[in-house]
Amino acid sequence: MSYLQAKKVDYPSIHKIVPIRNLKGIEWFDLVRDLISDEPVVTKTPRSRKIRELSLDIQKNGLTHPILILNNEVVAGMHRSVVAAHLHYTHISCYYCKDKDQFDKIFKEQYDS
Repeated sequence: MSYLQAKKVDYPSIHKIVPIRNLKGIEWFDLVRDLISDEPVVTKTPRSRKIRELSLDIQKNGLTHPILILNNEVVAGMHRSVVAAHLHYTHISCYYCKDKDQFDKIFKEQYDS
């Protein structure tokens, strides 16, 4: 097993390490295709470049913040989850948010900083 542990865990009471294969709400096929495809049409898209840059960043720096899960579904961190799976991680750090207010608060803190 290979764990992708977040460096910043500000809410340890809701933090968990979960199996990536059990995550719901992820568009696996398109993102993985962007990561591994050598097709000129795919590799030249802005999304493809963004996914590849994220992959390189995670390889170099690891995971900064946990992904966010609400109602048993990934609502923030889909790209990070797919990249982690592509990089052969089996588990990833997440926050299990109890409600939308908690999600909104954490999301704002992570993405507005």
